Amino acid sequence: MNGFVFGKIFGIKLELHSSFILLFGLMAVFLAIFQPDDFIPTMILLFFLFLSVLLHELMHSVVAIRLGAKVKKIILLPIGGLSMTEEIPKSPRAEFLISIAGPLLNFAIVFLLLIAVSAFPQLPFPNYLFEKTPTVEEVETAVSAFPLFGLLWVNLLLGMFNLFVPALPMDGGRVLRSILAKFLGFAKATHIAAKISKIIAIFFVIMGLLGGNLILAIIGIFVFMGAGQENEIVSIKEIFENQNIEPVINPKPLVIDGEKNLFEVFDIMKQQNKTNFLVKLEHGFGILNAQDLFQVKKIDWMNVFAKNICRKVHSIPKESLASDVAAKFLAKEYSMIPITENHQLIGVIEAESLQNFLEIKKIEKQ
Repeated sequence: MNGFVFGKIFGIKLELHSSFILLFGLMAVFLAIFQPDDFIPTMILLFFLFLSVLLHELMHSVVAIRLGAKVKKIILLPIGGLSMTEEIPKSPRAEFLISIAGPLLNFAIVFLLLIAVSAFPQLPFPNYLFEKTPTVEEVETAVSAFPLFGLLWVNLLLGMFNLFVPALPMDGGRVLRSILAKFLGFAKATHIAAKISKIIAIFFVIMGLLGGNLILAIIGIFVFMGAGQENEIVSIKEIFENQNIEPVINPKPLVIDGEKNLFEVFDIMKQQNKTNFLVKLEHGFGILNAQDLFQVKKIDWMNVFAKNICRKVHSIPKESLASDVAAKFLAKEYSMIPITENHQLIGVIEAESLQNFLEIKKIEKQ
């Protein structure tokens, strides 16, 4: 997924998905040209959406960390977000608690806002909406005219949509899977939840296109892709269950010293005809590839070293299962992972080798 990294909280990288950036940009241009009077209210509302999605995902991540998961990064989408963990929770209870944490925070914000406007009547808030059943037009007007109500409305919709639509990868789908997993096991529960999710996704796309609601159609596409990805991850872990990683270990990886400058690194690339290296650091290892060199201007190569631009990678012990290794590849988008025995490097597992191993196991299981 392409996006913009804008910070870190609790060691978790925060990334804005390209669709969120595109939404902000298109809305800003459209409003500036055609509806300048609505520009500021709409930008405030989009900011509230961004803030609410961020808090929603942070709550998921905090609960996940408390339950022992390692969260690498949060990707913010217009309809919610994705917390990239090293593995999907195996305990139905853990997944249930993590899943409801985000929506519950949204509902808590709604509750606190209602208390605040009740305690301080002078705050600008459309109390008249609660005196009768409001029309859609009245609600839309209030959302733009009253920032506090806009914040309340965004959190209410975000919480309800994520929790009550039983489709992966949204929270409602994860809650459904956690309930099914209690009786059917995690793998079967995921397959069933993914099928239900794809039916819901197709319904969203059809209704969105027929009703002229482009956002609903886009949500449907996101849900369809996300459900497929969830199912693929679980299928991979199921195939690799109890498989030893020794057959896919490359015992002679190309390791370069982190103190080499980029001219030296490039010379090794040419000599070895390889573009992917393990970098030996003072503490641990990193990964460096050709794309990393493209990010640095050639005139600076003499003063930039492999250790400066490589991505830190945690090694895993030789006795690890292939299913756990696959989960790390999927969660962290690694190209290789160093393998250790008694804290000594004995080789690496490369993404391509693991993919080949997966294809072979799929054929065996037919």
